[in-house]
Amino acid sequence: MVQLTSSWLIVHAFIIAMVFGLLLWFQLQILHFALLFSLTVLLDLIYLSSVIINNIRPTQQCFRINGKKVLVTGANSGIGFDISKKLVLSGAEYVVLVARNQHRLNECKNILESMKVDVNQKILCLSLDLADDPVLVIQKITDICSLMNGIDVLINCAGYSIPGEFENLKIEAFYTMNNTNYIGSVVVTQAVVPFMKKQQFGQIVFFSSVAGQIGVYGFSAYSPSKYALRGLAEVLYSELKPFGIGVSLVFPPDTDTPGFQNENKSKPKLTQEISGNVQAWSSEDVSKVVMQGIEKRKFMIGCGSDGFFLNALTCGAAPPSSTLEFWMQCILMPFLRVYILFVQNSFFNLISNEIDDKKKVL
Repeated sequence: MVQLTSSWLIVHAFIIAMVFGLLLWFQLQILHFALLFSLTVLLDLIYLSSVIINNIRPTQQCFRINGKKVLVTGANSGIGFDISKKLVLSGAEYVVLVARNQHRLNECKNILESMKVDVNQKILCLSLDLADDPVLVIQKITDICSLMNGIDVLINCAGYSIPGEFENLKIEAFYTMNNTNYIGSVVVTQAVVPFMKKQQFGQIVFFSSVAGQIGVYGFSAYSPSKYALRGLAEVLYSELKPFGIGVSLVFPPDTDTPGFQNENKSKPKLTQEISGNVQAWSSEDVSKVVMQGIEKRKFMIGCGSDGFFLNALTCGAAPPSSTLEFWMQCILMPFLRVYILFVQNSFFNLISNEIDDKKKVL
Protein backbone atom coordinates (compact mmCIF):
# COMPACT_ATOMS: atom_id res chain seq x y z
CA MET A 1 0.00 0.00 0.00
CA VAL A 2 2.85 2.33 0.87
CA GLN A 3 4.57 1.50 -2.41
CA LEU A 4 1.34 2.16 -4.34
CA THR A 5 0.85 5.50 -2.64
CA SER A 6 4.43 6.49 -3.37
CA SER A 7 4.03 5.57 -7.06
CA TRP A 8 0.79 7.51 -7.24
CA LEU A 9 2.44 10.60 -5.80
CA ILE A 10 5.19 10.37 -8.39
CA VAL A 11 2.63 10.05 -11.20
CA HIS A 12 0.59 12.89 -9.74
CA ALA A 13 3.65 15.14 -9.53
CA PHE A 14 4.58 14.23 -13.09
CA ILE A 15 1.09 15.11 -14.33
CA ILE A 16 1.19 18.45 -12.51
CA ALA A 17 4.63 19.18 -13.95
CA MET A 18 3.36 18.33 -17.43
CA VAL A 19 0.36 20.65 -17.01
CA PHE A 20 2.54 23.52 -15.80
CA GLY A 21 4.99 22.82 -18.60
CA LEU A 22 2.24 22.95 -21.18
CA LEU A 23 0.86 26.18 -19.68
CA LEU A 24 4.34 27.72 -19.76
CA TRP A 25 4.81 26.54 -23.33
CA PHE A 26 1.47 28.08 -24.36
CA GLN A 27 2.39 31.36 -22.62
CA LEU A 28 5.73 31.45 -24.41
CA GLN A 29 3.99 30.76 -27.70
CA ILE A 30 1.49 33.54 -27.05
CA LEU A 31 4.33 35.90 -26.10
CA HIS A 32 6.24 34.84 -29.19
CA PHE A 33 3.18 35.43 -31.34
CA ALA A 34 2.56 38.81 -29.70
CA LEU A 35 6.16 39.86 -30.34
CA LEU A 36 5.97 38.72 -33.95
CA PHE A 37 2.63 40.49 -34.40
CA SER A 38 3.96 43.71 -32.83
CA LEU A 39 7.09 43.56 -34.97
CA THR A 40 4.99 43.00 -38.09
CA VAL A 41 2.74 45.95 -37.24
CA LEU A 42 5.78 48.14 -36.53
CA LEU A 43 7.44 47.20 -39.82
CA ASP A 44 4.16 47.84 -41.65
CA LEU A 45 3.89 51.25 -40.00
CA ILE A 46 7.49 52.09 -40.93
CA TYR A 47 6.87 51.02 -44.52
CA LEU A 48 3.56 52.91 -44.69
CA SER A 49 5.11 56.05 -43.20
CA SER A 50 7.96 55.79 -45.70
CA VAL A 51 5.48 55.64 -48.60
CA ILE A 52 3.53 58.62 -47.24
CA ILE A 53 6.66 60.69 -46.57
CA ASN A 54 7.97 60.02 -50.08
CA ASN A 55 4.57 61.09 -51.39
CA ILE A 56 4.56 64.42 -49.55
CA ARG A 57 8.22 65.18 -50.31
CA PRO A 58 9.20 66.97 -53.55
CA THR A 59 9.59 64.53 -56.44
CA GLN A 60 13.26 65.45 -56.76
CA GLN A 61 14.38 64.89 -53.18
CA CYS A 62 17.84 66.44 -53.46
CA PHE A 63 19.84 68.58 -55.86
CA ARG A 64 23.21 70.29 -56.24
CA ILE A 65 23.82 74.04 -56.19
CA ASN A 66 26.26 73.67 -59.07
CA GLY A 67 24.84 75.44 -62.13
CA LYS A 68 21.86 76.89 -60.25
CA LYS A 69 20.56 80.47 -60.22
CA VAL A 70 20.30 81.75 -56.65
CA LEU A 71 19.05 84.98 -55.09
CA VAL A 72 19.97 85.85 -51.49
CA THR A 73 18.40 88.67 -49.48
CA GLY A 74 20.35 90.17 -46.60
CA ALA A 75 23.48 89.12 -48.47
CA ASN A 76 25.87 91.89 -47.50
CA SER A 77 26.85 90.57 -44.04
CA GLY A 78 26.51 87.76 -41.53
CA ILE A 79 24.88 84.49 -42.50
CA GLY A 80 23.66 85.85 -45.85
CA PHE A 81 27.16 86.75 -46.99
CA ASP A 82 28.67 83.46 -45.79
CA ILE A 83 25.96 81.54 -47.65
CA SER A 84 26.77 83.59 -50.77
CA LYS A 85 30.42 82.55 -50.47
CA LYS A 86 29.44 78.89 -50.30
CA LEU A 87 27.11 79.30 -53.27
CA VAL A 88 29.97 80.64 -55.38
CA LEU A 89 32.36 77.91 -54.22
CA SER A 90 29.66 75.31 -55.01
CA GLY A 91 29.52 76.47 -58.62
CA ALA A 92 26.24 78.38 -58.74
CA GLU A 93 25.75 79.90 -62.20
CA TYR A 94 24.21 83.12 -60.83
CA VAL A 95 24.44 84.53 -57.30
CA VAL A 96 22.31 87.65 -56.81
CA LEU A 97 23.08 89.69 -53.69
CA VAL A 98 20.16 91.74 -52.37
CA ALA A 99 20.60 94.31 -49.59
CA ARG A 100 20.15 98.03 -48.94
CA ASN A 101 23.74 99.28 -48.75
CA GLN A 102 25.10 99.60 -52.31
CA HIS A 103 28.66 100.32 -51.16
CA ARG A 104 28.75 97.19 -49.01
CA LEU A 105 27.19 95.17 -51.84
CA ASN A 106 30.00 96.24 -54.16
CA GLU A 107 32.59 95.17 -51.58
CA CYS A 108 30.90 91.77 -51.22
CA LYS A 109 30.73 91.35 -54.98
CA ASN A 110 34.48 91.99 -55.32
CA ILE A 111 35.22 89.35 -52.68
CA LEU A 112 32.94 86.81 -54.36
CA GLU A 113 34.39 87.54 -57.80
CA SER A 114 37.79 86.43 -56.49
CA MET A 115 36.28 83.15 -55.24
CA LYS A 116 34.68 82.01 -58.51
CA VAL A 117 35.42 78.43 -59.54
CA ASP A 118 34.25 78.99 -63.11
CA VAL A 119 34.78 82.01 -65.35
CA ASN A 120 31.15 81.77 -66.49
CA GLN A 121 29.78 82.36 -63.00
CA LYS A 122 28.00 85.69 -62.55
CA ILE A 123 27.68 87.78 -59.39
CA LEU A 124 24.92 90.40 -59.50
CA CYS A 125 23.96 93.08 -56.97
CA LEU A 126 20.56 94.59 -56.28
CA SER A 127 20.28 97.49 -53.82
CA LEU A 128 16.80 97.18 -52.39
CA ASP A 129 14.94 97.82 -49.13
CA LEU A 130 12.44 94.99 -48.74
CA ALA A 131 10.24 97.22 -46.58
CA ASP A 132 9.72 99.62 -49.51
CA ASP A 133 6.64 99.71 -51.75
CA PRO A 134 5.78 96.03 -52.48
CA VAL A 135 5.00 96.84 -56.12
CA LEU A 136 8.48 98.29 -56.57
CA VAL A 137 10.15 95.35 -54.81
CA ILE A 138 8.27 92.79 -56.89
CA GLN A 139 9.13 94.64 -60.10
CA LYS A 140 12.86 94.75 -59.31
CA ILE A 141 12.98 91.08 -58.30
CA THR A 142 11.01 90.15 -61.42
CA ASP A 143 13.43 92.10 -63.61
CA ILE A 144 16.49 90.36 -62.16
CA CYS A 145 14.85 86.92 -62.53
CA SER A 146 14.01 87.72 -66.15
CA LEU A 147 17.63 88.74 -66.71
CA MET A 148 18.74 85.33 -65.42
CA ASN A 149 15.99 83.61 -67.42
CA GLY A 150 14.57 82.05 -64.26
CA ILE A 151 15.57 81.32 -60.67
CA ASP A 152 16.25 78.01 -58.93
CA VAL A 153 16.81 78.94 -55.28
CA LEU A 154 15.55 81.87 -53.20
CA ILE A 155 17.15 82.39 -49.79
CA ASN A 156 15.20 84.87 -47.64
CA CYS A 157 17.90 85.81 -45.15
CA ALA A 158 17.12 89.48 -44.55
CA GLY A 159 15.99 90.30 -41.04
CA TYR A 160 16.90 91.99 -37.79
CA SER A 161 15.94 92.15 -34.13
CA ILE A 162 15.12 94.93 -31.69
CA PRO A 163 14.89 93.31 -28.26
CA GLY A 164 13.03 94.82 -25.33
CA GLU A 165 10.19 94.20 -22.88
CA PHE A 166 6.78 94.53 -24.49
CA GLU A 167 5.67 97.68 -22.66
CA ASN A 168 8.99 99.43 -23.30
CA LEU A 169 9.08 98.91 -27.07
CA LYS A 170 7.77 101.58 -29.39
CA ILE A 171 4.89 100.38 -31.52
CA GLU A 172 6.96 101.21 -34.60
CA ALA A 173 9.32 98.36 -33.68
CA PHE A 174 6.51 95.85 -34.21
CA TYR A 175 5.68 97.32 -37.62
CA THR A 176 9.25 97.63 -38.90
CA MET A 177 10.33 94.15 -37.80
CA ASN A 178 7.20 92.56 -39.22
CA ASN A 179 7.67 94.43 -42.50
CA THR A 180 11.28 93.33 -42.91
CA ASN A 181 11.31 89.88 -41.30
CA TYR A 182 7.94 88.65 -42.56
CA ILE A 183 6.37 90.88 -45.22
CA GLY A 184 9.72 91.34 -46.97
CA SER A 185 10.02 87.57 -47.40
CA VAL A 186 6.41 87.36 -48.59
CA VAL A 187 6.93 90.01 -51.28
CA VAL A 188 10.18 88.56 -52.65
CA THR A 189 8.75 85.03 -52.64
CA GLN A 190 5.63 86.14 -54.49
CA ALA A 191 7.86 87.64 -57.18
CA VAL A 192 9.86 84.43 -57.80
CA VAL A 193 7.09 81.80 -57.57
CA PRO A 194 5.82 82.33 -61.16
CA PHE A 195 9.32 81.67 -62.53
CA MET A 196 9.70 78.50 -60.45
CA LYS A 197 6.26 77.25 -61.47
CA LYS A 198 7.09 77.78 -65.12
CA GLN A 199 10.28 75.70 -64.88
CA GLN A 200 8.64 73.15 -62.53
CA PHE A 201 11.49 73.38 -60.05
CA GLY A 202 12.68 75.60 -57.24
CA GLN A 203 13.65 75.80 -53.59
CA ILE A 204 12.46 78.60 -51.31
CA VAL A 205 14.29 79.12 -48.03
CA PHE A 206 12.96 81.15 -45.10
CA PHE A 207 15.05 82.18 -42.12
CA SER A 208 13.09 81.92 -38.90
CA SER A 209 14.93 81.63 -35.57
CA VAL A 210 15.09 79.62 -32.37
CA ALA A 211 12.98 82.56 -31.13
CA GLY A 212 10.47 81.40 -33.76
CA GLN A 213 10.19 78.08 -31.91
CA ILE A 214 10.24 79.26 -28.30
CA GLY A 215 8.90 82.54 -27.00
CA VAL A 216 11.85 84.12 -25.20
CA TYR A 217 11.63 86.97 -22.69
CA GLY A 218 12.48 90.27 -24.37
CA PHE A 219 11.59 89.28 -27.95
CA SER A 220 7.91 90.27 -28.02
CA ALA A 221 8.31 92.07 -31.36
CA TYR A 222 10.91 89.79 -32.95
CA SER A 223 9.48 86.35 -32.11
CA PRO A 224 6.03 86.89 -33.72
CA SER A 225 7.64 87.95 -37.01
CA LYS A 226 9.63 84.70 -37.00
CA TYR A 227 6.70 82.52 -35.90
CA ALA A 228 4.73 83.94 -38.84
CA LEU A 229 7.29 82.53 -41.27
CA ARG A 230 6.58 79.03 -39.94
CA GLY A 231 2.92 79.30 -40.92
CA LEU A 232 3.78 80.75 -44.32
CA ALA A 233 6.33 78.01 -45.01
CA GLU A 234 3.90 75.19 -44.15
CA VAL A 235 1.18 76.64 -46.40
CA LEU A 236 3.57 77.21 -49.31
CA TYR A 237 4.94 73.68 -48.93
CA SER A 238 1.50 72.24 -49.69
CA GLU A 239 0.67 74.79 -52.41
CA LEU A 240 3.94 74.53 -54.33
CA LYS A 241 4.84 70.85 -53.92
CA PRO A 242 2.81 69.82 -57.03
CA PHE A 243 5.03 72.13 -59.11
CA GLY A 244 8.30 70.57 -57.95
CA ILE A 245 9.02 73.51 -55.64
CA GLY A 246 10.41 72.76 -52.18
CA VAL A 247 10.37 74.91 -49.05
CA SER A 248 12.92 75.05 -46.24
CA LEU A 249 12.63 76.76 -42.87
CA VAL A 250 15.86 77.56 -41.03
CA PHE A 251 16.02 78.00 -37.25
CA PRO A 252 19.46 79.49 -36.58
CA PRO A 253 20.58 79.88 -32.94
CA ASP A 254 22.39 82.94 -31.61
CA THR A 255 24.95 83.65 -34.33
CA ASP A 256 27.96 85.93 -34.07
CA THR A 257 27.08 88.50 -36.74
CA PRO A 258 27.08 92.32 -36.88
CA GLY A 259 23.31 92.22 -36.36
CA PHE A 260 23.67 90.04 -33.26
CA GLN A 261 26.33 92.34 -31.80
CA ASN A 262 24.05 95.32 -32.38
CA GLU A 263 21.14 93.44 -30.81
CA ASN A 264 23.16 92.80 -27.63
CA LYS A 265 23.55 96.55 -27.06
CA SER A 266 19.85 96.93 -26.21
CA LYS A 267 19.06 93.42 -24.97
CA PRO A 268 17.32 93.38 -21.55
CA LYS A 269 19.32 91.99 -18.64
CA LEU A 270 17.00 89.01 -18.23
CA THR A 271 17.24 88.14 -21.91
CA GLN A 272 21.03 88.18 -21.65
CA GLU A 273 20.91 85.91 -18.58
CA ILE A 274 18.57 83.44 -20.28
CA SER A 275 20.75 83.14 -23.38
CA GLY A 276 24.05 83.92 -21.66
CA ASN A 277 25.08 80.30 -21.13
CA VAL A 278 24.73 79.46 -24.81
CA GLN A 279 27.79 79.89 -27.02
CA ALA A 280 26.96 81.83 -30.18
CA TRP A 281 27.55 80.00 -33.46
CA SER A 282 29.76 81.44 -36.17
CA SER A 283 27.94 82.53 -39.33
CA GLU A 284 30.22 80.22 -41.33
CA ASP A 285 29.13 77.15 -39.34
CA VAL A 286 25.46 78.10 -39.65
CA SER A 287 25.78 78.65 -43.40
CA LYS A 288 27.39 75.23 -43.79
CA VAL A 289 24.42 73.54 -42.06
CA VAL A 290 21.97 75.59 -44.13
CA MET A 291 23.63 74.66 -47.42
CA GLN A 292 23.45 70.95 -46.58
CA GLY A 293 19.79 71.28 -45.62
CA ILE A 294 18.93 73.17 -48.80
CA GLU A 295 20.52 70.58 -51.08
CA LYS A 296 18.66 67.80 -49.21
CA ARG A 297 15.47 69.89 -49.50
CA LYS A 298 14.80 69.52 -45.77
CA PHE A 299 11.80 71.41 -44.44
CA MET A 300 13.03 72.13 -40.90
CA ILE A 301 16.73 72.97 -40.71
CA GLY A 302 18.21 73.23 -37.22
CA CYS A 303 21.81 73.70 -36.12
CA GLY A 304 23.62 71.07 -34.09
CA SER A 305 22.14 68.68 -31.52
CA ASP A 306 20.16 71.46 -29.83
CA GLY A 307 18.59 72.35 -33.16
CA PHE A 308 17.75 68.70 -33.86
CA PHE A 309 16.06 68.22 -30.48
CA LEU A 310 14.22 71.54 -30.69
CA ASN A 311 12.94 70.64 -34.16
CA ALA A 312 11.73 67.29 -32.80
CA LEU A 313 9.99 69.05 -29.91
CA THR A 314 8.27 71.67 -32.08
CA CYS A 315 7.68 69.68 -35.30
CA GLY A 316 3.89 69.60 -34.89
CA ALA A 317 2.30 68.98 -38.30
CA ALA A 318 5.41 70.02 -40.24
CA PRO A 319 6.27 67.68 -43.15
CA PRO A 320 9.13 65.34 -42.15
CA SER A 321 12.21 65.27 -44.34
CA SER A 322 12.81 61.53 -44.01
CA THR A 323 11.37 58.38 -42.45
CA LEU A 324 14.21 58.29 -39.93
CA GLU A 325 13.53 61.90 -38.89
CA PHE A 326 9.82 61.13 -38.46
CA TRP A 327 10.38 58.15 -36.18
CA MET A 328 13.07 59.94 -34.18
CA GLN A 329 10.54 62.71 -33.56
CA CYS A 330 7.91 60.19 -32.46
CA ILE A 331 10.32 58.52 -30.02
CA LEU A 332 11.92 61.66 -28.61
CA MET A 333 8.83 63.86 -28.27
CA PRO A 334 7.58 62.68 -24.81
CA PHE A 335 11.07 62.84 -23.28
CA LEU A 336 11.78 66.27 -24.77
CA ARG A 337 8.42 67.55 -23.51
CA VAL A 338 9.44 66.66 -19.96
CA TYR A 339 12.93 68.13 -20.42
CA ILE A 340 11.68 71.47 -21.74
CA LEU A 341 9.39 71.76 -18.72
CA PHE A 342 12.46 71.88 -16.46
CA VAL A 343 14.15 74.36 -18.80
CA GLN A 344 11.08 76.61 -18.73
CA ASN A 345 10.98 76.34 -14.95
CA SER A 346 14.58 77.56 -14.70
CA PHE A 347 13.71 80.50 -16.99
CA PHE A 348 10.64 81.44 -14.96
CA ASN A 349 12.57 81.21 -11.69
CA LEU A 350 15.18 83.55 -13.15
CA ILE A 351 12.48 85.98 -14.26
CA SER A 352 10.60 85.80 -10.95
CA ASN A 353 13.73 86.46 -8.90
CA GLU A 354 14.62 89.48 -11.02
CA ILE A 355 11.09 90.90 -10.83
CA ASP A 356 10.96 90.32 -7.06
CA ASP A 357 14.21 92.27 -6.67
CA LYS A 358 12.73 95.14 -8.70
CA LYS A 359 9.58 95.13 -6.55
CA LYS A 360 11.70 95.48 -3.40
CA VAL A 361 13.41 98.53 -4.87
CA LEU A 362 10.03 100.06 -5.71
